[in-house]
Amino acid sequence: MSNHTPGPWEKCQNLVFDKNDTLIANVSRKQDGYVQANACLIAAAPELLHTCKMALHWAENETMAHLEDGRARLANACREAISKATGDVDVSQ
Repeated sequence: MSNHTPGPWEKCQNLVFDKNDTLIANVSRKQDGYVQANACLIAAAPELLHTCKMALHWAENETMAHLEDGRARLANACREAISKATGDVDVSQ
């Protein structure tokens, strides 16, 4: 599988751009109520992938599982990725 365009990606209405303002996605403006949610999810894809990789590493590495710092970093990364993917600023802790 080839690499994806590096993140972070940002949403601007129904468009998603990379850090160099290169268009990543143009989410259909179809009136189905999902446009903004889909754009949020697409924009969060790099962070979601990174967080999943962190979680997998944490789960597979027993010593990291016992480090509070590693757990806190993973929890914060998960909250940030979820917040970006859902567009919800307040993700419960």
